[in-house]
Amino acid sequence: MAKADGYVVGIDVGSSKVAVLIGKRDGRGNLEIAGRGQAPNRGTRRGNIVNLEATVEALKAASEEAEVMAGVEISRAWVGIAGADVRSVNARGMVSVSRKDREITKADIERVLEAAQSAALPSDREILHAVPQEFVVDEQGGISDPLGMLGSRLEVQVHLVTGQTARSKTLLTCVNRAGIEVAEMVFEPLSTAEAVLTPDEKDLGVVLLDVGAGTTGYALFEDGEARHSAVLPIGAGHFTNDLAMVLRTPYAEAERIKLKEGCCLLSMVQDEEGISVPAVAGGAPRVVPRREICEILQPRAEELLSLVRGCRIS
Repeated sequence: MAKADGYVVGIDVGSSKVAVLIGKRDGRGNLEIAGRGQAPNRGTRRGNIVNLEATVEALKAASEEAEVMAGVEISRAWVGIAGADVRSVNARGMVSVSRKDREITKADIERVLEAAQSAALPSDREILHAVPQEFVVDEQGGISDPLGMLGSRLEVQVHLVTGQTARSKTLLTCVNRAGIEVAEMVFEPLSTAEAVLTPDEKDLGVVLLDVGAGTTGYALFEDGEARHSAVLPIGAGHFTNDLAMVLRTPYAEAERIKLKEGCCLLSMVQDEEGISVPAVAGGAPRVVPRREICEILQPRAEELLSLVRGCRIS
């Protein structure tokens, strides 16, 4: 099988499955999907790896499926990260412009970004991303790229995304054991935002929610830049579990009902037709109104959104 030179590979190690995408740029620079694969993952819970070998096997299975479809062998990939340990903070950095003629160079920009990342972190955490929000040249703010401008002092406001070092290394180990080199770890809500949000949405203000099986990552954008991001310990699996517990139905059936009949806003339920719900242990199924399904799901959705609203922006 040919090497994946010129291809871009992305891996998402989720709480319910591992997904792999292989893309290749066409002549216009657009990314076309060449292969995809996924496999159930029983080694991850709420975004954290709890069984390394099970996660490695899921990675191998998903990668092999994508490789067969694309006809290339994966050797290097960008890996998504979205565990409940991920946090964010906004920080500032400031340096003096080095050149005598006061023209700002790439070296000045690199130095000020390094200064912004020098904020004290606990020993068990590391910086995953440092996303510039704005540059300030001699108190003139709102600058997106100060290269070539004149000034004596350069400042930057950055959005720092941090994660626990041990958990990042565990994920790195899993991917490496699957025979894949990690090009970079990427916080998934930020990468998702690049794919689905428009510049206008980011300018006007928008919150992106990336709902996984065990966790929900989110990112708040305003004036075109990320202002806050985090991961919440609630995911789609919690909705399914609520249905299974209240309706006393097997988890697989609760998942099917959620996907096919689920709604989280009671005012949208118009159809009063009942839904057949199988019972656990082979008991007789019963008919449940669609309204009752919504009454189970809506409180969990409200809880999730209230957690997003309640997060403070530092």
